[in-house]
Amino acid sequence: MKNLSTFPDGRLTKHWLLKCVLSALALLSIGAAVRAGDPQRLLSQYLHEHWGSEKGFPEGSVTAISQTDDGYLWIGTDKGLLRFDGVSFRGFAQAIPTTFAIGPVRSMAADAQGNLWIVLQSTKILRYRDGKFEPGTAEAEFGITSVGKRSDGTVVFASLAFGPLAYRAGKFDVLSVAASENPAVSSKGNGDILSSHLSWATGVTAHHFAEPNSAVVTMAETDDGKLWLGTQDKGLFYLHEGKIAAPAGGLAERKINCLLPLKNGEIWIGTDDGVFRWAGSEGTRTGVPAALAHGEILSAIRDRDSNIWVGTRRGLYRISAIERWHRGERQLFDRRRR
Repeated sequence: MKNLSTFPDGRLTKHWLLKCVLSALALLSIGAAVRAGDPQRLLSQYLHEHWGSEKGFPEGSVTAISQTDDGYLWIGTDKGLLRFDGVSFRGFAQAIPTTFAIGPVRSMAADAQGNLWIVLQSTKILRYRDGKFEPGTAEAEFGITSVGKRSDGTVVFASLAFGPLAYRAGKFDVLSVAASENPAVSSKGNGDILSSHLSWATGVTAHHFAEPNSAVVTMAETDDGKLWLGTQDKGLFYLHEGKIAAPAGGLAERKINCLLPLKNGEIWIGTDDGVFRWAGSEGTRTGVPAALAHGEILSAIRDRDSNIWVGTRRGLYRISAIERWHRGERQLFDRRRR
């Protein structure tokens, strides 16, 4: 049977095993307070662990996190690209097999086809698959600012010129009705274009920016079908049935760093002032773990074991649900294949 633990490595160090035992004993003492399968449990009923320089994490702010099918976590920072196997970090200075220097990472997402898509701070796009990076070879002139994926695994890009774009069968499809009416859209080719440079601005002036008229730096789809868009300086928006709108009630924070979809249409919003929860009508800190309630939250994902990983300027956090212990489904610290 295939092991579904987060990391591919089969080793479990004595240090980690000891932490598992100690954590289990601590949880048993408060087990009566948490009911297994309770849908009303707060996110603050989670435990967290931190990886910083004391645990071998290199310098750098964690600007992007993604997980590929093999279980590895990929960490993008303002210093470069890392791969994490649960024990150690491996840096990727170059886009193997080329000599292209990767540099700071802006955004990442893994799609349903096994590709890892990486948007660099330089606005270049890389695609990683089967141990090789494929740098973009042409200019899309789309002004790509971030990459994400929908619930079906389709990769989506955010474009200053054309708004949200889905990448299917080697071409970009415009998702916003308003952007699709831009005459420039039909003039773009349908080839497999993977890179973008901000030099696109020489042909698309500022008043031609697509909705929401600000750089979209993060995207995430909730289970109600809404594609949420976090912008650099205009707050939170969503795309639904081809139309982009701001949510009723709004959010005071204008700079959105990351979005993490949860269940029942709920979404975590990472900002320079901590995490907010959006549960349909307003942003709130209720239920947010204390460690994430303040400070810059730069990136976040939920892995295939439902652990939540959060990137900050101080390194990497993992947040694990207490109820997992009572169901006996997983260990707090991931098992590894031998």
